[in-house]
Amino acid sequence: MDRTDPILLSRVASCVEAILEMEARLGLSGRDAETATEFKHLRRLAPRIATMAMTESDVERVEQATARFFEELRTVLGEVSLGTHRVLH
Repeated sequence: MDRTDPILLSRVASCVEAILEMEARLGLSGRDAETATEFKHLRRLAPRIATMAMTESDVERVEQATARFFEELRTVLGEVSLGTHRVLH
């Protein structure tokens, strides 16, 4: 599979969009300076995804990290509604 396959790029973009949507919904950037810096970096990265070269294994790592992020949010925030669930593929 081509390293710049649009399907791979779409899967990564979906992960990034889901995280940024959750950040905006919950105001996660306001929690501390380190978190704000990480989300700022992710927002700057988002428009560049379409030009990145990735393999299937790269995308799988991003998807796994995204799933862990949302699992951590559930653990930290408890029963706070995280809104509508989206499939990231």
